[in-house]
Amino acid sequence: MLARVLEETVRGSGRVVALGGGTFAQPQNFELLRSAGAITIWLECPVEELLLRCALLTNRPLFRDEASFRQLYEQRLPFYRQASFAVLTGNSDPAEVVNRILALPVFQRSEVIS
Repeated sequence: MLARVLEETVRGSGRVVALGGGTFAQPQNFELLRSAGAITIWLECPVEELLLRCALLTNRPLFRDEASFRQLYEQRLPFYRQASFAVLTGNSDPAEVVNRILALPVFQRSEVIS
């Protein structure tokens, strides 16, 4: 599915694709993103905040307990750190996070359209 989305994006206009953390942490997917020249943004959040968010959810198949969650996070962290950009989220307001993303250099236009 990722390969198909990337192919469609290359042929058409750019798009935003929200990937689950496991998608980005799989080496073959990471390589697909890199070779396609995709700009990736890691929404960086302290593990403690992630634990709070997931503790009461019943539909998170990989969230069994705090120890396994922390282990999974640590396993994925090296991949996340390879993203093109990292944006700190924490317990920030979603609108504030969007503003941080839009302030990234990749979204700044250097030309003036008249």
